[in-house]
Amino acid sequence: MKYFIITLFFNFLFSQSTNYHENNLLFCLDKNEPVLDFSSISKSDSQTKKQLDSFFKSVDENYTIKRWLNAATDNDSSGEIFLNRIYKITFENLNRNNLTDIKNQLNNLPFIHHVEYDYIRVPSD
Repeated sequence: MKYFIITLFFNFLFSQSTNYHENNLLFCLDKNEPVLDFSSISKSDSQTKKQLDSFFKSVDENYTIKRWLNAATDNDSSGEIFLNRIYKITFENLNRNNLTDIKNQLNNLPFIHHVEYDYIRVPSD
C-alpha cells in the first residue's frame, strides 16, 4: 500500500496535464521540519507555521489548509519527500494567474521542499 501511495504521488507530481484546480496547491515541507497542525493558531506555534499563516493571509484571508494524506506517518517517505508533510491549501478568492505567483513564492521559502498544482485526476477505463 505504501508503494502504491508513493507511486501515485509521483505520478501526480510529474503529470504533464494542465488540468488543475484553479484555487488549490499542494506543498511539501522540508524533511527536517515538524509536522504542522493547521486546525488552530496559537502563540506557541512554530515559526514555520506562523510564516505560512502570515503569507497565506496576505494572499487571501479566506483559505483552508489540511494534510493531503491524513493516514501518512513519519515512516511514509520516498527519499526527501515525507508524505505526512504534504499539505493542500485551498483559497476562496483566487485566479489561475495568482496561483502561479503564489506557487513560485512558496517554492522560495527555505522550509518548503516542493510545491505543485492540485491536478484534476480523471480515471482512465
